[in-house]
Amino acid sequence: MKAKLFFLTLLIVSISFNGQQKKKAAVKKSISTKTIPKLVQNYDDYENVYVTTGDLGCSNVIPRYDYTIDTGLLVKNHGDLDLVIKLINLEDNIASRMVYIEKNSSYEIKNIPQGRYVMKEAHGEIWKQKNIDGKCLGVFTQNPNYRQSKNVADFFVTKRIEGNSEVTSIPSYELELGMRFIKTPGQKSISTYHTNSISSSEFNK
Repeated sequence: MKAKLFFLTLLIVSISFNGQQKKKAAVKKSISTKTIPKLVQNYDDYENVYVTTGDLGCSNVIPRYDYTIDTGLLVKNHGDLDLVIKLINLEDNIASRMVYIEKNSSYEIKNIPQGRYVMKEAHGEIWKQKNIDGKCLGVFTQNPNYRQSKNVADFFVTKRIEGNSEVTSIPSYELELGMRFIKTPGQKSISTYHTNSISSSEFNK
């Protein structure tokens, strides 16, 4: 039986800090099937890049930080493939952060500037890059799959009055992703975290 590529995603979890209190939303699982892409593509003009879990240096992605606020996005990669996440600010449609997360590992993207963001995901093996006119293009050369979230993560800090006190809520999220190779059919269920399949060109925009 041919192995299939299964896409596992867990709902983004919002954590709001109020003094010493922490609120955490419920998490729902979602599994949907994706067959392994059979792409014939020439990667001769791409270069091997040594990468580990963490911020991924790319000439056209200038990391943006706001060290005055403790915002964060914890991404857990539970899949059999490595993962690259791009955090896109909807205000200017520019990637604020681009991180590499090896399979079965986690990384927290910290000090994210206030704004509303969507995520672009690249799953696969053997990451390579090339530069065209100063623009960095990155692709997985084996088992590639590219997706973009439909959900929007709101990283705006909010304040409210409770009694005689002003309470500040600093958003923090948790996202669990992964693509797995298994030989048996998977169940499909409904999740509130949704993605669209995109091309490698769309991922690199």
